[in-house]
Amino acid sequence: MELQLNKGGDLLLAVNGEPLGGVISLERRALNNADVISEFLTDEPVAVLDRRRYELTLTLRCAGECVFENEIESIAVTERRRTEIYTSCTVKQLKSKTASRGWVEYAAVVEAKERSVADE
Repeated sequence: MELQLNKGGDLLLAVNGEPLGGVISLERRALNNADVISEFLTDEPVAVLDRRRYELTLTLRCAGECVFENEIESIAVTERRRTEIYTSCTVKQLKSKTASRGWVEYAAVVEAKERSVADE
């Protein structure tokens, strides 16, 4: 019997250019909204302004200070040969849970206004 193991794609994260370790999970969502501008008396739509935001939900395990307690300029997510860079980031929610042996498990929700994709 021959056993073959395929290594899955590694997920690398960098916050403000520094590698981030201890990542347990990452969830990415695109939030699309649109503002409709209507005429004053007729309420006919005149223009539609699209707004797109991105939400990252991270779960990670750290020993010490969490990087999400500081200001975040960018988050880079590299998966296989594709890199997504999220900028103009704001931490919306940060929860922490103390685990055994001095580890702290963090759950962070980060909202970004811009996203760029680079393929290698």
